[in-house]
Amino acid sequence: TNAEYMGSTEQEMTNAAKAARAFTRSAESAGHVSISNFVRKDRFPHFKHRQEFVFEKNITWFPAHMANAKLKIAKRLDVVDAVVEVRDARAPLTTAQYILTDNMPKHMHRLIVLNKCDLVTPKMAYRAQSLIEDSGLPCITTNATESTNVIKLKEFVFDHCKPKFKTIGLWIMLIGLPNTGKSSLINALKRMAFAQAKHGSAGNKLVHGVKMTQAKSGVVPGLTKDVGHFQISNYPRMYCVDTPGIMLPKVDDLEVNLKLAALGNMLDYWVGEMYIGDYILYMLNKRRLFTYVDALKLKEPSNDIKFVATHVAQTLQMENQMSYPDCLSGCRFFINLFRIGQFGRVCMDELPSMEQIEERKALKLEAEPPGPWGPACYPGTFKGLE
Repeated sequence: TNAEYMGSTEQEMTNAAKAARAFTRSAESAGHVSISNFVRKDRFPHFKHRQEFVFEKNITWFPAHMANAKLKIAKRLDVVDAVVEVRDARAPLTTAQYILTDNMPKHMHRLIVLNKCDLVTPKMAYRAQSLIEDSGLPCITTNATESTNVIKLKEFVFDHCKPKFKTIGLWIMLIGLPNTGKSSLINALKRMAFAQAKHGSAGNKLVHGVKMTQAKSGVVPGLTKDVGHFQISNYPRMYCVDTPGIMLPKVDDLEVNLKLAALGNMLDYWVGEMYIGDYILYMLNKRRLFTYVDALKLKEPSNDIKFVATHVAQTLQMENQMSYPDCLSGCRFFINLFRIGQFGRVCMDELPSMEQIEERKALKLEAEPPGPWGPACYPGTFKGLE
């Protein structure tokens, strides 16, 4: 059945991610060096990458639970004290959840969290954070898996927000695209609260009566299918509203949703593993990032994803039922090595310079304002900086 197919493929995605991490640990222990720390240099100056990528289709993924969650989120906005928008630091502009934030009340306290900052360089994370802050939005960088900078989220909430209902404490809502780390961030806040209670003064009531129930999280997007809430601490009292990731609608730029698929914001089998892997290979070659050649023990770069996937399958002895190299499994492995940062810490977005932003602002002043008889939005607007 369709449900059984979805379950099997989601399990394959999880297994592929585990295999990629195991491969990384074994390679690092054998060579005593991290694969992601190879010096970036163009060792293949004569290699010619593809000049353009052929986009086959406009990808859309908007299951029924997202439509239901969108309605519930709109109703909950009236009772929460702050909204935390969780983005992926590897695409700080593309992963902006503008379909929810565009209709948000202006008085609502809003914080941008660039999660998974360990997968980009500190310089790139700082630049993305500065761009967002210069646009007037507070922003922090985190790595929820390692609880890095999670304390700053709590500090922001208690420093800038006052509870609408003092008896029930502060309520914050986490929103974002699928698989950006919303549930992981809630779990990190909870771990931090219990750790502070354990090592704090005797008799503190920080987590008194708070259950240790954690939000469901994993490598597969769309695990959270309904709006729920979790208590983080008791004194001071704080709650987090966990929401399902809401995917972007169909957009004119065919690269946007494919970029999100490469980051794991969509189900791989929905988009097509070979299609995703081909785009990642194209992007790495275009940027002259040849770390994958060393990681996969290739002799030279390649523009052919089938060749790369087959090489991985042969190296790791991945075979299909006919005892031939399983090209699809090799491609999944290739995709997951990219996602965990073993081909380098890559930012998928090209961040605009201050000159470009100023040019857009000048254009905005001259353009006709959006409205029912005007354009849908100002021309050249940077999504994610509004």
